[in-house]
Amino acid sequence: MSKLKQSRKDFLRKLGLSIGAAAVAPAVSASFFGYHNDEALNKEQKEFLQGYETWLGDFHCFVKKQKEDFLNTDNNKRLMELSAQAEEWKKQLEVHMLDQRFANYHEKITTHITQEIV
Repeated sequence: MSKLKQSRKDFLRKLGLSIGAAAVAPAVSASFFGYHNDEALNKEQKEFLQGYETWLGDFHCFVKKQKEDFLNTDNNKRLMELSAQAEEWKKQLEVHMLDQRFANYHEKITTHITQEIV
């Protein structure tokens, strides 16, 4: 396995995703999961979940492009930026995941995307 593929796989594993989850392109609607209307979540948690959905959609698009053109430096640069962005969220995610309601929404988002794998 190439170093880049291995790094991506390790990165996704840290986020709780499988490599297959990144190969899915559905743009999931925040209202689909209902967390925006969940009063048990605070504003920061809701914003984090929204950002995660957006990030995952972006990340998928760039992973798909990379599969088509592995040597596209602009695309690879953007993938690295997205990876760095997620790494910055790591501590915040760990704190949010202590809240079971948040963890359930995070899992629903990830599971939904995983189920869309073709």
